[in-house]
Amino acid sequence: MRLVAGVENWQSHDRCGALALGVFDGVHLGHQQIVKRTVELARCGCSCLMTLHPHPGDVLGKTGPEFLTTVEQKAEILSQCGLGAFIIEPFTRDLASTRHGRFMEKLVAVVSPENIVVGKNFRYGKSAGGDVSTLVASGDRLGFQVAVLEPVKLDGMVVSSTAIRSLLRKGDLQTANRMIGRPYSVRGQVVTGDGRGRSLGFPTANVLPDPRQAMPPRGVYAVRAHVGGDTLPAMANIGVRPTFDQSRQVLEVHIIGFSGEICGKTVDVDFVEFLRQETRFPGSDALVEQMNLDRQHAAQALQRRLGFVYNARVL
Repeated sequence: MRLVAGVENWQSHDRCGALALGVFDGVHLGHQQIVKRTVELARCGCSCLMTLHPHPGDVLGKTGPEFLTTVEQKAEILSQCGLGAFIIEPFTRDLASTRHGRFMEKLVAVVSPENIVVGKNFRYGKSAGGDVSTLVASGDRLGFQVAVLEPVKLDGMVVSSTAIRSLLRKGDLQTANRMIGRPYSVRGQVVTGDGRGRSLGFPTANVLPDPRQAMPPRGVYAVRAHVGGDTLPAMANIGVRPTFDQSRQVLEVHIIGFSGEICGKTVDVDFVEFLRQETRFPGSDALVEQMNLDRQHAAQALQRRLGFVYNARVL
């Protein structure tokens, strides 16, 4: 999949058979249906997807929702879906002031898609003034076909980025993961910690994600950690380490059976299963006893979920 930094860098000789438009935060089951339809419609041309970055709130001084995927994560997930190109269009104040008709004229003048694929609730242009009906009208005028996909439902619930954020906040990790179609993943850099985990026999990587990325609730989780090219079994704690009277929330990841040095590296942490609530213990001995149980339970959970994950090592 080719990454294109803005429409102006689109190669005019490339034939765009189909173009998907949207935010695609989380690249969930609904998004995956749009991508699949885009690839199908492209036929002999290039299948493309375009999204805006950064979030409009970051540019317009408003507080946007927590995101589910960084733009890098989004690109990596989409690259596995058979797309030919991913256009990341810079969101600017000028773009925010562009009316929907003019926005589509400028896009079509450069990319010339034969088909445009969107979800039913797609909005675009200044003040989100454009919708599916205006897109179809633009297609009639500018010469492209429009495919509109209905929302995907899971257990009667519409699959959406908003619904997934709500499920994560409520602690319903399993339903959130089912809507995404894979474990929810947080990306962050490993930073130097206080070494307390190592002194207890449980060396941990202190992962510092983007503060705007949505996080599951505090607690202990069975996770897998992507370090370089390796996918490793692990357990994670999101919390403030109450046994040691800490107050700052941290994400600590203990990679099972791993003793390498990864400080400074970027790690993806996939949340596979919730194990228990964060608890204050009377002392270090009680904490270590519980952490041994946590490690066992994490290994068991990862074994149970092997059909639910990819590229995982069998424990």
